This record gives sequence, C-alpha cells and structure tokens, in this order.
Amino acid sequence: MNPPPRSLVRSLLTALALALVAAIATPAPPASANADQPNIILVVTDDQRWDTMDSMPWFRRHARRNAAWFSQAYAPLPQCCPARATLLTGMYPHNHNVWKSAPSIKPGALGGHAGVAQVESATIATWLDDAGYTTSLIGKYANGYPAYPEKDGAWRVPPGWDEWAAIFQPGPIGPPDQTDAAMSLFGMPEPEGKGYLSFSVARGGNGTVDYIDHYRAPDSMLYRRYAEAAEPEELPLSGDVHSTLAYGQLGREAIRRNAEDPFFLWLNFTAPHLGAIPTDESAAREVAMVDRSVNGFVENYATDEELAEAGKPAWVRNLPPLDSYTCAAPYSPSYKCADAASSLEMERSQRQTSLDVDKEMRKLFKTLANTLDEDGRPLIETTYVIFTSDHGFMWGEHRIPHNTGVPYEESIAIPFLVFGPDVESGRKATVVSLVDVVPTVLDWAGLDRAAIEGSSHLLDGESLTGLLTGATSAAVFRKTVRAGVLMESHSRNAAYAPEVMEMPGWRAFATTRWKVIVYQPNHHTVVEDPYAISREMYDLVSDPYELQSLAADDSLPSGLKRAMRYLKRLKTCSGTEGETSCSIPGSARR
Repeated sequence: MNPPPRSLVRSLLTALALALVAAIATPAPPASANADQPNIILVVTDDQRWDTMDSMPWFRRHARRNAAWFSQAYAPLPQCCPARATLLTGMYPHNHNVWKSAPSIKPGALGGHAGVAQVESATIATWLDDAGYTTSLIGKYANGYPAYPEKDGAWRVPPGWDEWAAIFQPGPIGPPDQTDAAMSLFGMPEPEGKGYLSFSVARGGNGTVDYIDHYRAPDSMLYRRYAEAAEPEELPLSGDVHSTLAYGQLGREAIRRNAEDPFFLWLNFTAPHLGAIPTDESAAREVAMVDRSVNGFVENYATDEELAEAGKPAWVRNLPPLDSYTCAAPYSPSYKCADAASSLEMERSQRQTSLDVDKEMRKLFKTLANTLDEDGRPLIETTYVIFTSDHGFMWGEHRIPHNTGVPYEESIAIPFLVFGPDVESGRKATVVSLVDVVPTVLDWAGLDRAAIEGSSHLLDGESLTGLLTGATSAAVFRKTVRAGVLMESHSRNAAYAPEVMEMPGWRAFATTRWKVIVYQPNHHTVVEDPYAISREMYDLVSDPYELQSLAADDSLPSGLKRAMRYLKRLKTCSGTEGETSCSIPGSARR
C-alpha cells in the first residue's frame, strides 16, 4: 500500500495541532451538579463559647445521638471578620490578611467587609457555585457590609452567591453615629435593639441586591427599600420580630426552595453576640451559669504578685479586677460597662439568646426530615450539617470582661459538631479549626482540591472526612496528619468602661494537651527574638482554665518544647504540603 501524500500528512498534523491549541486555550466548563452531590449546611453562631451547649438543651441531646462532636475546636483568630474570612477561603489570617472586624489603619492589615472584599473572588461560594450547587447565604456576612456604601457597593452581592439575605450594616463600622448615618443614606429608621429587634437584610443574588428589608420590632414594621426607589415601602408585620427567628425562617425557606438541587446554605445567626437580646419566652427561662469560683474568674481576686507568680503577662496584670469598681448603670445591651454584676447579666443574656438558636435548630432538622429531594428521599439522608461559631467570648475570666480576640480558651475555643449520612457519632479527641471547614466541604462536594490550589490559592486546613466516617482514628490523625493548630492576632486596643485593654500581638499553638502563647508588639514589627518578649505555656489536661503558666519552669515537658518548635514553623506556613505546610504531624521531629 502506498503511503499517503505528504500534503495530506501535513494537513492532518496541522489540524491536530490546531485542535490541541484550541483544547488548551478553551477553559473547561464549570462542573455540573450530579445526583451524588450531597447538600451542605454550615450554621455559624456569633460569640458562642464552647462551654455554652448546655444552653441549647434540645440540640445538645440531638447531637449526642447523631453528631460527631469535636471536643477541642478553635477559631484561628477570635474576631468576627477574620474568622469568617477563614470560613470563606480556608486560609489562616496571615494568608488571607483580614486581621480586624473593623477597617484597620495598620499598613497591610485589612479589616471589616473592606478587607473581606479583597478575597471574595475565590471562596467556598465560587467553588461550589461553579460545581453546580445552589449557594445561599443568610444572616451575618462581614462586619460593615457593604463597605463604604456611599461610594458604589451598596447594591452588590459578592461572587458565587445565587441567593443572598445578608445583614446590612453599612461600613465603615464604628461608633453608632457612623453606622446610623450610613443607614440614613438608604432611608431607614434609626436602629433600636440593633442586631436583634432592629436589623436590616439585603436581599438578592447573582451579583445584585434587589432590595433591603429593615425589620423594626418596636413598630412591628418592615421597611423595604428598592434600589430605584426614593423612599422605602412600609409593610406591617405580624408575630414576633427577632433576628434569630427571622434568619431561621429564611433558612428553612431556602431548604424547601432548593430541595431538588444540591445546595449549600450558610446560615449565620447574630445570637449570642455581645448586646444579646433574647425573645420574651427565652428571657423568662432560668439558665445554668459558669461556676465563678473555679475558673479564670479567680484571677479577679488575686494580687498582682500572685498573678506574676502564676506567669501572667503584664497586659493581664495591668487590668483592674472586676470587683474593684462599679458601673454607673446596670448592664443593658446598649450600655456595656464591665463590672462583676454586668458580667453576670452578659452571660445570662447570651445563654438565653442561645435558647432561641436551640429552637431554630430544632425547626431546621425537622424541615430536613420532612422535605423530600427529587428522588423522594428525606433531605436528612442526603445533607451534611456543620454547627460552629466564629469565636468565643470573655465574661471576666483573667480580668478580661466583655471581649474577645485574646488567646485564652474562653475566647478561642468554639463548638464544632457535624451531622451527616455517613458521620460516625461520638466525641472526636483531636484538635480542629475553622480552617478545616473549606477542605471538608470541598471533599463532600467531590471537588478536586489540587485543581483549586493550582490557582495559587492554597488551603491551610485538612479535610475531616476520614475522622467523621471513622476511617481515620483521632490518634492516627494526630500522629500522621496534624498534631495541633495555629492561632494568631495583631496587637489591639479594646475599649471597655472604665479602662482600655492594651494587648500585644500573639501567636499560639495547641495540641490535645499542650498550649503555647507567644506575644510580640504586632506582626509588622521585626524583632530579633520575639519569643523573648513574653510567653505562656499550659497543660490543658491538668490546668484547663489556664491558671498557672509553665513558661518559667526550669525543666519544660517535651510536649511543650515540641509545641514551641511547631509554632515557630507555622508563623509563615501556607498550604498542607512541603516545608511550609500548616500541618505538622505528631511524629515530626523538627
């Protein structure tokens, strides 16, 4: 047989080359949803400590039977916006660079929605939306959303969200008069009971806010403002007006509306954030309170010399004890003075507000049980639910009242529970972090982590799916995957009457037993030996309330020495592979 003419060969080769070029140049179409993709719900409360689950009695009983319960979970940076930026990106703060809940004046340190907006192009929403999920966000998004609305961002929905019902609290956030002035740009009435009885929700999706709803309990009114309207509509409301109830109802509506498609719902409650206002029903109920005689509250009754002997840093020793002064007025959501009496009222109101969340979680799971997907299956059989908080809160422990952002357990430890069709219920004795949420969700959705990270967006956390199904034991995870997690913060001044708390920047590392905290002025100050400035070290098993630092001991336990080495490595970590990995297994020797 004669060979084909050379001209034909050249033509075939040319056509093949052009086809290859076209294939390379043409981006792959977004993945479409398929029947194997589960629904995913992420429920996030605000300021909820890990030790307040007894204020959610129904949910706690339900979780004991049906959830994986991580007994040691942390916020990478215990402030609202940095924690939520981690939930969006799967990155530690030193990689996503959102360090504050309010816009920051520090060079290179971003805060508020103005900071979060810088990382919105590649998030859990955009990845799941591209994979065919219907994505919905309800409740809190980022402090000060939308950032600087008087410019151009008031009617914008961040990328990736098909359905949007986000708390509208125009930035820059700050003193109430600033927020109120920004609200007035949109013809909204003055807030009263702000966040709970008076709150605003921007409604829309796919890039655009269609209208803003302002709920006002004192008037039983809803003021709806459309983008093109000069004045808001006035719509009478029936029933109780409370943000916890409203966000719960919006969440249930989203579940029913999207039952036939794989959906991702991020449901964010304001409760039990500072300034908590429970519903009348919950306010009438008694709640269990922490025992102030055995934990960090005892430092309010210690002398400065005793605190020094306990290894407390100067910034803690400089704080006045709670019982050394009396506020000019009793605690109220709008007057947040911090004395011993107001500390009790703050705890009580936050716990009572958690009762409201408890009721909404019961309704959510009932909705999942009673709503069918397109194949006639109850959604409870095809839906994963993560329940957590953005961070904890201080009620006066270690002399720190009405605050967060500090490296103690009350501030950084959070509830972390997971429900799902193949989740093994029970306690998981390993350390997890909010940085693990994105990798776990992507795993459930069947998305290729390597493909996402190929766009130079490295995820700093680990997928927890092996732990959740029981395929990987907690002991094996600690030894072969990750021994502990990083936490970090800039220096900050936190005002509360009658003092101002001046706290240096810090980094911390925690395992199931050991915890080390290292202070330095801030992350933009270069010092020769930051570890020489100040540090605390605790055995969390024998000293869970962090009352006696071991940092000054002549002979440190080997576990603390390893934790110090790990912390030094992690301060600039990125991703989970190679020399810069944010995951250091317990078997590591360096």
